[in-house]
Parts: sequence; C-alpha cells; structure tokens
Amino acid sequence: MATDRSNLEVVDFSSFSSAALGTLEYDDDTQDWLLTFGHVVAHYEYLRTHADRGLRDPVRLDDIIEVINSTGSKYMSSFKIQDNISVGDCIAQIRRFVKATHKEKSYALFLIAGCSWYLSKSYWLTAESDSRHQKQLKHVACSHLRELTASCPNIAIQEKVLWTKLNQKLRKPHDISTYDIRELLQELCRPLKVLLFSPDPRDAGSTRPGAERRKLMEARCKAAFRDKVNVEDIPSCRVEDIAHELDKHRPDIVQFLGHGDEAGLYFEDGDGRAKLVQIEAFAALLGQYKKTIKLVILNTCYSSRAQCIADEVGCLIGMEGKIRNKDAMAFTASFYGALGDGLTVKESFDRANTSAKLDGTVRFQAHLLEKGQASTTAGAPTRPPPYNDYRGLDSLIT
Repeated sequence: MATDRSNLEVVDFSSFSSAALGTLEYDDDTQDWLLTFGHVVAHYEYLRTHADRGLRDPVRLDDIIEVINSTGSKYMSSFKIQDNISVGDCIAQIRRFVKATHKEKSYALFLIAGCSWYLSKSYWLTAESDSRHQKQLKHVACSHLRELTASCPNIAIQEKVLWTKLNQKLRKPHDISTYDIRELLQELCRPLKVLLFSPDPRDAGSTRPGAERRKLMEARCKAAFRDKVNVEDIPSCRVEDIAHELDKHRPDIVQFLGHGDEAGLYFEDGDGRAKLVQIEAFAALLGQYKKTIKLVILNTCYSSRAQCIADEVGCLIGMEGKIRNKDAMAFTASFYGALGDGLTVKESFDRANTSAKLDGTVRFQAHLLEKGQASTTAGAPTRPPPYNDYRGLDSLIT
C-alpha cells in the first residue's frame, strides 16, 4: 500500500516561500463574501460524498436550501434552484455564477477557499473514513487549484508552494469555518519580513554592510514578487537593540551583516566599539521568537558551526571558514533575488550558490543547516521535500 506523504509529520523548515499566492491579494473588506460561497460549495460536496457512500439518505432539496439559507441571501439574489436539480448541478451553478458575475481575482479567491475547505475536511474525516475517501477529497481540492491556473491567466500563483502551505496549515483535524479560511488567506498574503542586523564597529575592519544591503535591495527590486519581501535594516546595531528590534518587527528571516569568528558575532557597544555576543547566547534569544522566525542567515566567517541556532529556530544558512566581503554580497543578492521570484528557501539557497560562482572569482562554501539534521552543502544531494516533485499536484496524493 502506498504511503500518503501528505500525512507525514515532517517539518521542512526550508519549504516556505515569499509568494504562495503570487500576485493575488486578499482584501478582507471586499472579498469576505467569497468565503461564504466556498463554504456553501463545501457543504454541497460533503452532502454529496456522504450520500454516494451510503452513509445517509440521498441528498434532498431541503438539505441544499437549508445550507443556502444559513449563509444569507445577500449575494444570492440571481441564484435559483429547481426542484429537480442535483447537488452536482448546484455546485456547477454557483461556480458559474461567481465566474460570470465577478472579476478574475474574486473567482481565484473563491477557488482557494473551496480548496482549503476540502483539504481540511479530508483530515477531519481521517479517523472515520477509509483512505480512498480521503484521497477523493484531496483530488477535489487539487481540481480547484488546476482550475485557478487555467481560468485566471493573469494571476500568477506558486501552485505547489500554495498546496504545501495549505496542507501544513490545515493538517490538524477540525471543522474549518469561513473565519479560519479568511485568517489563512490573510496569512498567505502577508509579505515575508526580513530583519537585518548591520553592526559596523569602528575598531574593526569594515565589512561594508551598507554595500551588502544595497545589493540586497537591488536584487529584491528586480524580483517578480518584490512586494512580498519587506526588509527592515538596523544599522550600527548595538547589543541592547537586538531583543527590542525582534519584538518590534517579529521577522520571518533574521540576517546578520558584520564580523564573526569562532567565538561568536560582533555587535556594537554604546561607544561604537565591537562587543562579542556568543553564538549560544544569540541562539537562546532567537529561540524565544521561534514561532515567527523561520530562517537565520549568518553571512559571516565560521558561521556554519552554529548548529545551535538551527536547533532553536529550525533553519540556518552559514558560511564555512572565512568569507570575503564580495562573496557575502554576491550570495546575499542572488539569494534574495531568488526568494523574491517565489522560490523556496532551499531552492533560493541552491540558486545563490550556483549563480554567485558563475564569474569564477567568487569563492565560498555555504551550508544549509536544519533542526536536528546535518548541514547541506551547496550541490550535495538532499532528500527532496514533497513540494519539489514536479510531476504535478497529483503526485502529492498517493
């Protein structure tokens, strides 16, 4: 019997991306009604699948009318149901209604809402139904994303990344509500927050953090989903600034631009001089924000030894041995360019290592360390996460 990979409790800290919804934005004020439609469709599908499996009497017209009445009739004035219509015909009518009377963006959000409900229901029914039924519900969810891609050509979504995110968020069995779906869409629309710590002590050789920051912003501006990556910089960062800025910004990514060695990282004291922060202490502080921090990048010497940070927050990119300023800048620019194009952290890491070395003068060895795992060196074979199976969404349902 094939293993259902979507049920595997494996946390892949390098699977997140800046653009699960791509160019699609969710407007809570104007799009809230779509979730009601998604909920209606999901109820129809629930009634129909249970009737097909013989778990209750055949679906009656009264069941359908009850669902529609429970959602209100504000947006249903032109929607009619005949006595002899089937549940499948009802679903088709609602989809045609939304597609014909609303804009492409509305229809796309409608499809994602339905996909979310079907996925949630597939996990909710796991304990009381066979795997075949669960798989059928996931195929219905997949069909929504396929239709989105086919029917909304002006909306670019990262289909497989979105599928992975939805599975991760909806894995816990519960009866999802329209409020839950709205919260999920809002979260998926939220840009990644990048927090840069850029100390430049006056008694240490300059690492030119300003130049590296400029390279990062130039790469971000050229990216396809540049609005999905927000960057906050803390120049001349002092030790006492670290916790305050983490509290203030609650970032997804933390990057250190500055000096480091085997002993730790060098921030500034009150007089602008170098002050050492040991890696273990820095890791312990970051661990207090692990609910939001998904990645730490230490673009500094000897930082690949900081496995303790990966164990605290889940994922770390570090450098082996010494690294020159030009190498650090090349890696940073390429990595954030890829992340802004919608690639995942793992894919952006691989691209940065490859493209930064194209001119033959860049020399560095970067490592991707994950929680409880050995480091991944650029170019080394790794176990591909499920979302990297490019044979299509069907390959994710086994």
